[in-house]
Amino acid sequence: MNKQLFASLFTGLCWVVALVANVQAQPSNELGANRDAPAYTVEADYVAGTLGQQAQPAPADMQPDAVYGIAGSWPTYPSQLAPGEGGDKVKAYCSICHSTTYITMQPPLTADQWRATVSKMRETFGAKAYIPEKEAAIIVSYLQAHYTPKTIAASVAAISDVASPAKTTPDNAAMRAVASAKSMPTQLATLPNKALGESVFSQNCAACHQASGEGIPGAFPPLKDHAPEVYNAQGGIGGRDYLARILINGLAGKINVNGKAYNGNMPAWGDVLNDKQLAAVLNHMLTAWDNERELPQDFTPYDADDIKVARAKSLSPIDVYNLRSALSLKGQSAVTTTHQETGVLPLAKVLPDPVYVTLQNSEATQALPNEHAWPGAPGAHYDALSSDGNLLMVSSLKSNDVVTFDTHTGEVTARIDVGEPTQGIKISPDDSTAIVVQPKSGDAVFIDLQTLSVKKKIRAGDTPHNVRFSDDGKRAYITLQGDGGVAVIDMASLTKMRVINVPGLNQPHNLDISADGKRLWVRDFVGKVAIVQLSTDKVIKLIEVGKGHGGIDVIPHSHYVAAGAIADHVVSLIDANTLKVVKNVDVGPGPHGVRASKDGRWLYASVTGANAIAVIDMKSLKRVRMIPLEGKFPFWIEVRGNQ
Repeated sequence: MNKQLFASLFTGLCWVVALVANVQAQPSNELGANRDAPAYTVEADYVAGTLGQQAQPAPADMQPDAVYGIAGSWPTYPSQLAPGEGGDKVKAYCSICHSTTYITMQPPLTADQWRATVSKMRETFGAKAYIPEKEAAIIVSYLQAHYTPKTIAASVAAISDVASPAKTTPDNAAMRAVASAKSMPTQLATLPNKALGESVFSQNCAACHQASGEGIPGAFPPLKDHAPEVYNAQGGIGGRDYLARILINGLAGKINVNGKAYNGNMPAWGDVLNDKQLAAVLNHMLTAWDNERELPQDFTPYDADDIKVARAKSLSPIDVYNLRSALSLKGQSAVTTTHQETGVLPLAKVLPDPVYVTLQNSEATQALPNEHAWPGAPGAHYDALSSDGNLLMVSSLKSNDVVTFDTHTGEVTARIDVGEPTQGIKISPDDSTAIVVQPKSGDAVFIDLQTLSVKKKIRAGDTPHNVRFSDDGKRAYITLQGDGGVAVIDMASLTKMRVINVPGLNQPHNLDISADGKRLWVRDFVGKVAIVQLSTDKVIKLIEVGKGHGGIDVIPHSHYVAAGAIADHVVSLIDANTLKVVKNVDVGPGPHGVRASKDGRWLYASVTGANAIAVIDMKSLKRVRMIPLEGKFPFWIEVRGNQ
């Protein structure tokens, strides 16, 4: 393989590898799995390349004892993939750890190279815990059918047929015609840090907004023409301040640009880029692609001090979205009621009992209404609460330990070594035993809560994910993503009795049991819920819900079942009597965990993209409050009385 081709493949795969190693569903922790590696190099000095070209600069010289990785958070937006069988699985699985843009941005690989790449992701970099073998085979077949040197041309044509690039609107064409007659702002003659702005944009923004600034219609909005339009907008805090806040804090919600709707999550870059970098890239976006001709004569380039001032107030991506509605932008409607609360209800009212939230990217948990997180839980993923509310157990994506907390003090009371990282965890109704599952080995681990030690391990199946006990504690049910079913465990003998197959469901992910114990409600990985009749082990209904995976909760004292959707903005509310979705409640970007208060009045959703808990009033079926958290990527929720 020649040096330039190797460089291009190495650069593309390095990005994927750095993200897969961290195994996150949203922007990753900056050091990821390499945090404690010896001789870790935080930022390797890679030379910026040209996306989509085979000829690339050679990689930097490697130090033999160093471990290289990418520092910072990277967007996980999906690119527009070629239509075809298996594309949904690529989006569902590959997007857990990295953007699918990393598939489309690099030169096409051969069929053998794609097979080897997917194998390396699973076997070497940890994706095996999430992608079962049979699903990996489908992913490989899709990539071979659409992204090899022989098939790429047809794929590009197919994408063009689905969504052709947006044409310039008459308004923008006229605007440019007028602007071309104007002289450019004099301050642009000495634009500061021009090369830095170009570099930051190329490395962090071009994958989504494209090197041309034209974006991808319906997926990522254009910056060409639109960036100066926003800058010039009047009303609210003004376009200049608003642009800075988008980059610092992110943006979540539906916007309209040039007649096209976009409803995604712009990640926050404030924790990734410094003030000088943010100022430079803002100036680049406002002066590239002839945008400078639409700027006012008194335009002043951003500098680090401007960014420092904008950072002073901490905002969520939804807060930034709400600021947008006050700007005088064409086609941008007012904020919808789904992004507004009609009066902020007091915490004491909406939190009748403590709510325990795992903060995955902050390695902590938080017990609301307490404002401070409890540190000490690396890769905090799922949590489980004892029936008396005294013990909280937290599983880990990053370590071999299950961590226990005293809920009265927030102190770590034990670290139980279970041999490898874990996913779902649950405590039996009698508080005698906890079960935690290990997706890599396929094991279910039984922990004695008297001694806080492992008492038994059994093979649960392929890629187990989460656990639910029957109310009487005689049975435990474990979702098996790789086997497409649910394992049934006899708690008297601690043995597997059988596997309930769930046909039509793409990777059983999370689950709950109806109040009468007769039905399992199973949430899958890509956007469906299955209802299984336990008397027959048969699926009686499949229901479409929000995109991506998420939690599921049979709400106490209610006829509703709630389902989260990490790749969407909604929590789906299903009527358990009619088996139909009655409402999709917009709660913000990436809701995953869902759990109701023990009386069923309030429903809580962990909004991963907003670092907050959304509260839904189950009487009005409306979001009534957002509770900010002291940590990042809230993943799972436990509530006493509704464990």
